[in-house]
Parts: sequence; C-alpha cells; structure tokens
Amino acid sequence: MTNKELNRCIALAKDGNSDALVLLFDKYQPVVYKLRQIYSVKDLDFEDWQQEGRLCLLQSAESYREDVGITFGAYFKKNMTRRIYSLLRKQNAFKRRMDVLATSLENEVGIKEELVGTVKEEPTDYVGDLIVLRGELATYCQCLSNFECLVLLGYLTSVPLSEIAIMTECSEEKVKNGIDRARRKLKNITS
Repeated sequence: MTNKELNRCIALAKDGNSDALVLLFDKYQPVVYKLRQIYSVKDLDFEDWQQEGRLCLLQSAESYREDVGITFGAYFKKNMTRRIYSLLRKQNAFKRRMDVLATSLENEVGIKEELVGTVKEEPTDYVGDLIVLRGELATYCQCLSNFECLVLLGYLTSVPLSEIAIMTECSEEKVKNGIDRARRKLKNITS
C-alpha cells in the first residue's frame, strides 16, 4: 500500500467507511499481535484483543494528522499501547482492592476464639459456619452480573460512589441502580 493509498484509506475510515477500516486493520493487525505477546491483560481473550485493536484503530484514524510528522503505524502503536496501559491500570487497581478484602482463615478463627474467650461462651463450629457462609456467598455472586459485582465490591470497601462511577465508566445513578439490584438479589436468596 503506497503512502497516497494509505492516506486515502485513513480518510475513508475517518468518514465511517467500514471497508477502509478493514483494510487498515489487516495492515496493522501485527501491531495488535505483538502487543498481545508483550502484555498480559486478565480476561482479555483473542477476540477482545481484536476488538480493542479495531476500536483503537478507528479512534487513531479519526484523530490522525499527517502534518504532525509521525507515521500512522507509529501513531496507532502508541495509542494501542496507551489503551493497554489503561486496561492494566484498571486491572491492578481492582487487584489492590481485592487484596484489601482478603483475610486469612486462621486470622478469622483467631478473632472468633478471642471473642469466645472473653464472653466465656461455648465455642461454636465457627469454621463450619464460615464454610457454609462462603458457599452461600459464592452462590450469591454467581447471580450477579459483572457490573453488579464491581459496584458491590466498591460499595462494600467504602469506595465513594463517584469513584466507582469513574472506575466503571458510567454515571453515579447507574452505580446506585447496580447496588440496589444487588440488594434485591440478596433479599431474594435469603428469603
């Protein structure tokens, strides 16, 4: 593809021509493959990488300016790398929140034993209760959508609604609705 043909293809893609976008993606698909080999993003399978590449290619075509002095391929690679960095930041932020929630079973049993010792009650089968509770929690989580799980996790870890909205890229109203749906599903399971 010559420079003139490439610029014409970019202009057509910018105007919404899907055939031109397909031609561009065929040409620059190796960039997506290479980044996929370098970076590991959890829950992003082959089709997801392809979709991210197509979206980034479209956005790159829409914002590309030939007069800046950078080739379209380099521009697309830079934008795709930034998109992957953004996904990795979100993934790592979610991991940090999960680490905050994680507690060891030994720690939970130790706390219960301290409480039982101070009240002088007969110890109950705390470990058994904890196993049953975790099983019920797993069942509850399976009935939630991914969005509801994310919103509920943020809510339970005292993340402000505004931050949850930013993290999930939606409005605070949608976050509140997600929390309400999660509450209703919990009531349906427990009743």
